[in-house]
Amino acid sequence: HPFRIIDRQLLTAGIVGSSVAAFAMASAFSIVTPLEKQFNAHLHQTAFDFGISFSVLMLGRLLFQIPLGRLSDYLGRKPLIIGGLILMAPATALLGEVRTTLQLIELRAIQGIGAAGVAASTFALAADLSSTGSAGRQISITTMGFGLGIALGPLLAGLLALLSFKLPFLVIGMTLLVSAWIVYYYVPETVQRKTRFHDREQ
Repeated sequence: HPFRIIDRQLLTAGIVGSSVAAFAMASAFSIVTPLEKQFNAHLHQTAFDFGISFSVLMLGRLLFQIPLGRLSDYLGRKPLIIGGLILMAPATALLGEVRTTLQLIELRAIQGIGAAGVAASTFALAADLSSTGSAGRQISITTMGFGLGIALGPLLAGLLALLSFKLPFLVIGMTLLVSAWIVYYYVPETVQRKTRFHDREQ
């Protein structure tokens, strides 16, 4: 087939759904980036304190991503993706309500655990759903969703914060819930399908 950068045949419900999940996840953990000064002033904290709260998310993701990825091999991709998005939703929405640095660190840690479940399972799902000969392009669509979240999350946060400091966190929190709904209704479960196929072979 001739090479096309955007091939509609590759934009299946599963690939698009995994991209939406990756976008929401990335938006949620990048949303605090442009609001460092506001957090520091609001919480009377230093740049080092903010740095801890920013990094603890990635630490949580690093610690939990492999165990949750392994769990998705047994329970399925969708439960981990949906569970991670739902866990991230209130943690993200409540970031605008924090009163202490410790509360900020705790919510970021919860975001990290949720992101670990979403990231590991989302990219595994994209690989499961990719067509032979098109895996690179289809997985790239999911990574594009992640990249868009990293890029647009801070932009959206900076824009909405002009109206209200709490508004960006509420909007992204709702985005996470909508993403969980999209995955639940539209994305197929690849691990169960493999299990049924294996059972038929036996």
